[in-house]
Amino acid sequence: MDKKVKNDEELLAGFFATHQVTVPDDGFTERVMSALPVRPESLRLRRWSSRLNLIGVVGMMVLLFYMGFFTKVLEGLGGILEQCVNLFTNFDFDSFLVVFMLFVHHLPEYMPSATQLIALSLTTVILLVLVYDRLAKQA
Repeated sequence: MDKKVKNDEELLAGFFATHQVTVPDDGFTERVMSALPVRPESLRLRRWSSRLNLIGVVGMMVLLFYMGFFTKVLEGLGGILEQCVNLFTNFDFDSFLVVFMLFVHHLPEYMPSATQLIALSLTTVILLVLVYDRLAKQA
């Protein structure tokens, strides 16, 4: 296989060497380069634009801090964290299973049939494990 690749490369190199076409430039490259804007000017404008954006962002942060926005956001994040802790400490797996089974029941409206079958089989396995666990605890 390595010989074939080498042979193909040689064939391509030979073909392009014999069929090479040169296009006269006639000063086209110089005309295009002279028509392009001067690069330092665009860099200078870009730097000023980034500086003004930075000043605007810092100004908005100061204004929002002054208005007490960040304290409200932190209070909201604290409330969300508190709700998550309450959810995990009072987690009821049986209620979760019921909600999950209701979700799987409506899967044909949202998912293709192969995915639905996988989700239904996983739900069945979880349900069987829970039933077995309950029976083992009662015995």
